[in-house]
Amino acid sequence: MNAKLLSATHLKVIACISMLIDHVGAIFFPDQIIFRIIGRLAFPIFAFMICEGMEHTRDQKKYIRNLLIIAVISEPFFDLMTSGKVMNFGAQNTIFTLALGAITIYVINETG
Repeated sequence: MNAKLLSATHLKVIACISMLIDHVGAIFFPDQIIFRIIGRLAFPIFAFMICEGMEHTRDQKKYIRNLLIIAVISEPFFDLMTSGKVMNFGAQNTIFTLALGAITIYVINETG
């Protein structure tokens, strides 16, 4: 019997809620570490979903392109939240890191 405990949708919802809790804590309750601890669940779940997405997509290049588009669009909002500036080259949002992971998977798949 092949029963899944959590579907991809369940994992994405858990990751999004965790990320929301992290961001609410960062903005409104910066001295309360529990928000940040809960928020740290999001990244490994998203990284796992990127691996799964790269495995199951028909077009890995398009998948990576879409990740990079989302990263670029969300960057000004991330910068505003973290530095108060529209553009801050000191730190980038984690979608760029996830896209780099997807690029790494692509290169490994292409080279052998």
